[in-house]
Amino acid sequence: MADQPQVKDPLIEGKPTSKYMRLFRIAWMFELGTAILVIIVHWWAKRAGLDTSAWSWRLVPGILSIAGINMVAFALNDYFDREIDAQHPTAKLRNPLVTGEFSLSQARLVIGITAAVTCLLSLLVSPLALATNAAYMFIGGIYVAEPIRLKRRIGLDVISHMFTVFSYSYFFMTYNFFKWLDVDTILYINQVISSVMIQLSQELFDFDHDKLRETNTAIALGRKGTGIAIRGAHAAYFAVTIIGSISGMLPLWLTGYSLLFGIRLYSVFNSQSYEKILGVYRLGVLLWSVFLLIRHFVIN
Repeated sequence: MADQPQVKDPLIEGKPTSKYMRLFRIAWMFELGTAILVIIVHWWAKRAGLDTSAWSWRLVPGILSIAGINMVAFALNDYFDREIDAQHPTAKLRNPLVTGEFSLSQARLVIGITAAVTCLLSLLVSPLALATNAAYMFIGGIYVAEPIRLKRRIGLDVISHMFTVFSYSYFFMTYNFFKWLDVDTILYINQVISSVMIQLSQELFDFDHDKLRETNTAIALGRKGTGIAIRGAHAAYFAVTIIGSISGMLPLWLTGYSLLFGIRLYSVFNSQSYEKILGVYRLGVLLWSVFLLIRHFVIN
């Protein structure tokens, strides 16, 4: 096979990456790093004599399964979008199915094995975890696959994204391993809102390319309408945070963090930088995951 061009993937801060890392977007899988933090905190909590009843060995396969479902979803995106990506100036260099590093049969095999392992890991957590993770992967498939292809369904593209990417990991970890608290309601709503902002912003950045090939919510709203929707989501994010703080559902230290994160989101989205958007996405996933580790020791 001819030498492939060195790809600078914005998901991994411009560093040349392997075909597997580009297919699975491993740079987004901060849950794997969180697994290590969970083990450390669990060990520390037991030595400190704290109640660790919320923690168990199932937490490790749970976090790994979260990584797995995202890997499958992103790989399916590249698989079904390969023809569209081939016409995109940057996606054609990032997508390993376009560059020829994966054949279609190889991609199907790798995705299938990853999905099977992910299902096994999910079952180790609970049958419910298996069901919800399988639903996540299913949505990831119909998001890009014909004939449904939610990605081109006005409104449904945003709705399917808001309850999966960026927000699902918080829901999954809290629901399966912790007692759902009032503060979780506020933080989860903010994650959903952030997911909406990310989806609309990505559609806005790809506006010119996408409008020649298919439709989506941003194209239906137009540039101006999409910008208004993004700013409206920002306003909702701040409103939820302030209401949570005033009502006592959100502690002061988390109120400050949420407001700072929201301000950062606002400044980054206004910069119209796709790489910065992804940077905030990754930072958000990491910080929310770290919060899962310390919340019972600080809030309870």
